[in-house]
Amino acid sequence: MYDAATLRQLGARVEQFFDWYRRQEPEAVPETAAEIVASFTYLSTHPSREQARKLLPVTETFTFGSLWEEMRLALTEMARA
Repeated sequence: MYDAATLRQLGARVEQFFDWYRRQEPEAVPETAAEIVASFTYLSTHPSREQARKLLPVTETFTFGSLWEEMRLALTEMARA
């Protein structure tokens, strides 16, 4: 489902959204969530099954709507690849 181009686009969308969200509600986004986003953004351009497997369980701690869930789905697919 996620080819390289789609994965890169998703990484960019997630990063842009969270940059915007942090500017709007800085207290609402814990540093751990920002680190998850940074890790996913990197993985979107440098896919790694092992890194996706490590990151996926950490994402369960937060819920930030449909884009977060789309990121989790992409991580799930990367972890299975």
